[in-house]
Amino acid sequence: IPKEEIKYEATSQTEQEENKNEEELNTEVSNLDNVENGWRIAYEDANEVSIDKYVGDSKDIVIPRTLRGKKVRIKGYSYLLPDTVETITVEKENTGSPKIIMEGSGTWGTQIESFRNKQNLTSVKLEGLEIISSNITGMFENCTALEDVAISDCITYLIQSANAVFKNCSSLVNVDLSKFDVQYITSMQEMFMGCSKLQSLDLSMLNTEKVTNMQSMFN
Repeated sequence: IPKEEIKYEATSQTEQEENKNEEELNTEVSNLDNVENGWRIAYEDANEVSIDKYVGDSKDIVIPRTLRGKKVRIKGYSYLLPDTVETITVEKENTGSPKIIMEGSGTWGTQIESFRNKQNLTSVKLEGLEIISSNITGMFENCTALEDVAISDCITYLIQSANAVFKNCSSLVNVDLSKFDVQYITSMQEMFMGCSKLQSLDLSMLNTEKVTNMQSMFN
């Protein structure tokens, strides 16, 4: 692990692009025919429904496994979830249920930004996701009310950076990543920085074989 200090940028590199996309979608997708169970549908084909924003009024949001009888794909934009969200769960996975595809945002699909800075969020339970992203840096950063996180049965593709995933989650008590496969990860810098109330942390199945940077991981 390098001893020299390595600075990491938490600011999204795709903010302007996302704002543009949001403006375009607000114009193009405006009628109820394009909303299902509170989720705005950005695209639909014969096999799949792509959702880009929750527009319902619940603070306890459930990510659907299927919509209109089709597999669900989510783009990890920063505006996917409202700032008022308090809990996030995934629809129960049954035998034969499809995994929900969650893609990183940006031109190269590199980052999951949907949960960051949600300061009313208290609980996250993600199960049965297929995460397509190389970067989960700052995934839950600045979720200051977040207390419990459990991520299980999730397939990941080439996630290399997990810097500051829970940085400044000052209310975080319990984290279970025991079934979160991140075998390609190389950096965990500042992953739990500022988590002053953390009591229970299960990383038992976390593969750190390729990790070269754990600087200030728990500082």
